[in-house]
Amino acid sequence: KGAREANEKLLEKLASGEPFNTDLTIEELYQEWFDKGTDKRGNPWSEGHRKNIHYMFHRDILPAIGQRKVVELKKRDIRTLIEKVEERAPGQAATMFRRLSRFFNYAAQKDVIQFSPMTTLEPIGKVSRKSRYLTDKEIKTLLDGLPHINAAPQTIRILELILRTGQRPSEVCGASVDEMRGEYWVIPSNRAKNKIEH
Repeated sequence: KGAREANEKLLEKLASGEPFNTDLTIEELYQEWFDKGTDKRGNPWSEGHRKNIHYMFHRDILPAIGQRKVVELKKRDIRTLIEKVEERAPGQAATMFRRLSRFFNYAAQKDVIQFSPMTTLEPIGKVSRKSRYLTDKEIKTLLDGLPHINAAPQTIRILELILRTGQRPSEVCGASVDEMRGEYWVIPSNRAKNKIEH
């Protein structure tokens, strides 16, 4: 539905003869996109995510193409930029690919460009996949050994809760009494990484 509406909006704009914003630079549009700072569901970025976006754009992207006009950027320009990062950090290049893709999608949604120059660009960089999980036996071994490790009692309790629930460390560390409902622990959407209460 979203793609159909976007295409219909584009066709209406082209038919009306209304010009695209051809003077906007990458840095100017970045600032607008960054200030808005929302994900696909419209939820605001977390503070950590904002810091990561800011760091990546100011380190590798804006110094290279920040003063270029958005409408001038071609697929080869973006490929060259990301491949340069890939030489030193393949994982970071993959992250940059995803973030630039969202950035240029935003540009298209805002009628700054007709289509994202990354539409037909193959992913660049190495995406790490989690392929190693603890077995039940390994979890039991760790739980049995927790009382004997040299760590603060609070750290031991946190590690035990992570092992018993399988929840993210940040979710466990941020748990509060208000989230305890009878025999259940309910993580609210504003603390969950996927923004879904569970």
